[in-house]
Amino acid sequence: PNQRERVYAGIQSAGIFGLTDEEGETLTGIKTQSYTPRRGELVRDGLIRDTGDRRKTQSGCPAAVWVAVSKREGSSND
Repeated sequence: PNQRERVYAGIQSAGIFGLTDEEGETLTGIKTQSYTPRRGELVRDGLIRDTGDRRKTQSGCPAAVWVAVSKREGSSND
């Protein structure tokens, strides 16, 4: 749970700019093997989403940009 909270806090702190996994790993200090599954849990639970944007990683590969879902966006009461 602690790593999951750190991943969520990092993505949430990035605001609309969002974070790629690589950026999130650098920000939180969590290794890929732990970061990616925690990010996947947050997607599954509807707390973050893929923006559809892509940013290049250090190796030049395009990577998904993740943002926190707003309460309004995640609400089923609209």
